[in-house]
Amino acid sequence: MDKIKAIMANEKYSKLFDKAKKEREEKEKLKAEQEKLAKEEDAKKEKEDKKEEIEGIYKEVSALPGIHCMFYDDNYTDCYFFEGLKEGVSKASGALEVKEMLGADKIVAFGDNKNDIPLFEIADESYAVANACDELKQKATGVIGSNSEDAVARFLLERFEAGLINE
Repeated sequence: MDKIKAIMANEKYSKLFDKAKKEREEKEKLKAEQEKLAKEEDAKKEKEDKKEEIEGIYKEVSALPGIHCMFYDDNYTDCYFFEGLKEGVSKASGALEVKEMLGADKIVAFGDNKNDIPLFEIADESYAVANACDELKQKATGVIGSNSEDAVARFLLERFEAGLINE
């Protein structure tokens, strides 16, 4: 043990030891970065494979008569979505039906993804949350805070307190 302490105390050996330790740490860091990149590449490949699989289903179902389909990537996860609905059924058609049933004067819509575009197109006012896809934001009357900040609830509360929403 005394020999090791003596060697460590020697400035020349201490510098060599520090250099070797630093090189080992750099190699470990580089290896960890390479492993991370490899995992990311694998995840990207898996996402593309799933996209192709879901896109194939989308194309098959889209060819069926009386069915309206949407296929888009999610803006929160690394997933793709496929939606198949009876022709004429959408968030937009549902909102119009509710408007008529209630005798409402207008539709104010909120959304975050591409499946909200038809709803925004028929709404009198439309608000995208801050973390919505860019395509929806471009169609919106305005952009409010993110969904994780309860932006829709805050928007409605502000409007209600200002007397802009009737019961």
